[in-house]
Amino acid sequence: MDLPINYIVIYTGLPAVIKGNPSTIIELVRPLLEKGDLNTIIDPRLKGKFDVNLGWKVLGLAISCTASTSIQRPTMSVVLTELKQCVNLESTSTSERDIFVPPRHIYSALIDPDTKQWNRQLVVQTFYPDEAKQILSIPISQRLPADKIIWHYERDGEFFVRSAHHLLKQHNSRDVAASSGQQMNNLWREIWKAPVPNRVRNFLWRLGKNILPTRANLVRKGVQIENLCPQCHSAPETIDHLFLHCHLTQLTWFASQLGARVPQSMPVHIWLLQGLTCDDTRGAQLFCVLMWKIWNARNNLVFNNKLVDPIAIAHEAMYFMQELSPSPHENNATLMQDAVLAAQPMPSAPHVFYVDGGCFSGNATGWGMVIYNQSGHVVLSACRKELIDVEPVLAEAIGVRWCLQKAIELNMTDIVIVSDAATVVSCINSNKPVAVIDLVIQDCNLLIEQLDSVVVTHVRRHLNVVAH
Repeated sequence: MDLPINYIVIYTGLPAVIKGNPSTIIELVRPLLEKGDLNTIIDPRLKGKFDVNLGWKVLGLAISCTASTSIQRPTMSVVLTELKQCVNLESTSTSERDIFVPPRHIYSALIDPDTKQWNRQLVVQTFYPDEAKQILSIPISQRLPADKIIWHYERDGEFFVRSAHHLLKQHNSRDVAASSGQQMNNLWREIWKAPVPNRVRNFLWRLGKNILPTRANLVRKGVQIENLCPQCHSAPETIDHLFLHCHLTQLTWFASQLGARVPQSMPVHIWLLQGLTCDDTRGAQLFCVLMWKIWNARNNLVFNNKLVDPIAIAHEAMYFMQELSPSPHENNATLMQDAVLAAQPMPSAPHVFYVDGGCFSGNATGWGMVIYNQSGHVVLSACRKELIDVEPVLAEAIGVRWCLQKAIELNMTDIVIVSDAATVVSCINSNKPVAVIDLVIQDCNLLIEQLDSVVVTHVRRHLNVVAH
């Protein structure tokens, strides 16, 4: 046990046996480590100049070597392997490091059991800034349920060979060069037979030829203009960035009914060809329309100063689809719903909650809520904003949960909640899981049980404008 004690002595600056104190160094360090209080453990003479990940890893390894029973202690070969990894960790840059995840009894301290929120100060102290930002953006269920493994490439979190196959194809396409003549011939053929209007086909052809006036293309032609993406300002506005890698574009793809996750290193023409050759005709149609709507939203930002709203783009694509080829029943039902709600916007209930969530630039998320009474008068209007970066559908789910919490707080037991997030409303009413919002939906269902009557209903976005 000399080796782990030596490492603890080196990191803490404390002697193995403290004179006048019956506790050993292990007895002093273990509870602090379990609380996640790394800064108190590390030798203050280092003045904070130490690698947090490396500290967690070495001290965690050292403490595990001091377990009371041999079966709980790692073998020497495991210890040596871990120490070699520590040496490699120290020699790599921050961007190349694997994130070290502390044992469960350590990272559980990152959640405040009373407020059921992240211990923001501890998270910021423990992790690198980019890691802390990602952690703080993860909403916590009010029930603090047990962790579970999900396959986030499927909407319900369950593993399917289908999505694994698509993921493998995307991975293999990373090293594909700009594209062969045969690929381009296939692309042109698919574009001109796409089930969309000619104006959309023309746009897709210009996209495939890379002749859209993106800022990167304009700079290449000698136009004196800043080449950064006007939406995120984080990278040059190439067609690959604008249609695949821009943060707002990725939110748009996932917010759509396609629920698509954009591949990391796939050229846009391959992504376009895959979308056009989709077996589902309606899916291929929606894919093309989304591409076109993303370009239109970008132009509205550049020329009309209109902010990009991923959820609005996804909804506009669906409305355009309905205009292209709506079924008679779908069209009649939509017109009837709009007419009824426009004539009588307040559903029958003592209190009606209109709620909307949105993702903003700067990795912020905001919500708006308006409560009407049965007479149509506003009882309460509220908004909130948090510096978290979540997917649009998750923001909408958190908004519905906020309404239920507010109803309980105000003792409003008979309510209607109006949302323009069809996925969230469907999950609450049908108990069909969508992995990214499942924990929040479970919270909502438990909160609903505490009220006498709750109706969660969906309306089109333009009928929910009061909450925007």
